Amino acid sequence: MNRLYYILPVLAGILFGTSGSFIRILAKADLNTVTIVAQRASFAVVLLAIVLFFYDRSLLKIKLRDLWIFALAGICGINIMNLCLTVSMQELTMSFAAVLLSTFPVFVFILSAVLFKERITKLKITCSILAILGCYMVSEMPGILSSLTFSGKGLFLGILTPIFYSIYSIASRVAVDRGYQALTITFYSIAFMALASVPFADWSAIGSYAAGGNTAVHIAVLLAHAICVAVLPYLLFTIGIQHIDVGKAAILSSSEPAAAMLYGALFFHEIPSIAAIIGLIVASIAIALISMPEPEHGT
Repeated sequence: MNRLYYILPVLAGILFGTSGSFIRILAKADLNTVTIVAQRASFAVVLLAIVLFFYDRSLLKIKLRDLWIFALAGICGINIMNLCLTVSMQELTMSFAAVLLSTFPVFVFILSAVLFKERITKLKITCSILAILGCYMVSEMPGILSSLTFSGKGLFLGILTPIFYSIYSIASRVAVDRGYQALTITFYSIAFMALASVPFADWSAIGSYAAGGNTAVHIAVLLAHAICVAVLPYLLFTIGIQHIDVGKAAILSSSEPAAAMLYGALFFHEIPSIAAIIGLIVASIAIALISMPEPEHGT
């Protein structure tokens, strides 16, 4: 097995980590939750359609009986997950929402063990615990929890976020097993995401943001939002699960909170604490360990 494939889910997690930064920018421009998600999906599906048209139009062909797979991935695994994540980030904190999201490998393990007979090994369990612990420390949750006013809605949607995210992982694996390529899976999944969100978006708000102030910069932000939070991460994650099991890919992509911390330090001058830096190291250890080959007789 080419060990380089283990890098792809990590890169996907790093790109997913940019979502909070884009949400901050667009929310300040008075774009609501559904509009932010719809803008991301619509721009992404247009970009992917252009790529597929010029690269290989045969990748647009799918079987009608498999539409449910892409609908499940796009509507539940991406659209509803993104809505839950965006609201939880606004109702709680970005850090707390990211920690809740980081638990999604647990749900992936359970579903992949039942559906694909993937082994739940000691290494996977250990790395999951380390990844969640690292995310907990990176997000500086001990201090946050002591002063956090809980939102029932935010907490409920924050818990639902990793469940729906695991659905995308499982649906994508089903599509891979049926012979579909990563570009095909990503395109149709995001297309269903767009179908479920675009009719409810405030397009006048998107137009006002694009046209207001520095138009070139605002359009660049909208394009970057689609590419960094939709096109590339889902594509990289899907390519990854074509070559490694979905449980390991889930752990590897849990680098999102650590990436979000680094983006906060770089772009918003949020200086991380010593605990957060230690958390980054712990999460990195989890990623390094899960990338190691397991013995065939592992439990």
